[in-house]
Amino acid sequence: EYDMTHLMMENVASYLWPAGTPDGAQYNSPDEYINGMAHYYINNGYLDDLCSYKQGIEQKKAIYNGDIFKDGLPKDFSSTAWKNLQSENIKESVEKGIKDKTQKIAEILEKNNIKMWIRPETTGKATQWGDYEEIIRLSKEFECVLPCIDFSHIHARTGGGYNTYDEFCRVLDRISTELGDFAINNFHAHLAGIDYTAKGEKRHLVFAQADMNYQDLLKAMKSFGVKGALVCESPNIETDTKILKDYYMSL
Repeated sequence: EYDMTHLMMENVASYLWPAGTPDGAQYNSPDEYINGMAHYYINNGYLDDLCSYKQGIEQKKAIYNGDIFKDGLPKDFSSTAWKNLQSENIKESVEKGIKDKTQKIAEILEKNNIKMWIRPETTGKATQWGDYEEIIRLSKEFECVLPCIDFSHIHARTGGGYNTYDEFCRVLDRISTELGDFAINNFHAHLAGIDYTAKGEKRHLVFAQADMNYQDLLKAMKSFGVKGALVCESPNIETDTKILKDYYMSL
């Protein structure tokens, strides 16, 4: 991870050095600066997706050369403002890349007369592109795209949110409102127990070891008349799948 980051930072070193990094450290050469910035981004969770960062380099150059910077650092500098700027800049670039790739896939499918759904999945970390609103937005742009809603990932990427009946209903309502009844009647979702930190997903767990509120989720799905597939991704698939089936059938 560090070596790849080092190479990426070389592309922007000349735009910022000899300025300090956002954490205030100062460096005496471009190489020292690259190393420092690489460590800063890794330690602060900005490079969960190295490809995302690489795609954001060109937009970063434009920002670095803009009027919002003074002597290499943002005017009225604050670490929060810096982080938000970096995060949004990267996400915009990543979303464009995803749309471009999805367009190419859709064209290949159409050219070969292949009828199938592309289902991008909600991701498990807030630094990654792929919250449910972004997946819905992508689905609206392509006729062959519908969401894959991983409720465990949504729970993890929000640091423990989206784990109540009302919150699950909010997700389903957004899908129904934006994509119509067809998306509810042809639903595809993933579910498992999940271990997470404030930064998001760590690993999947069995339901007995996790706080994933599958009961309220199944109630919400029942209320909305969801039809389709709910894939259990537990480390113990057979046991936890039966738990889900038995509870759903009891409703």
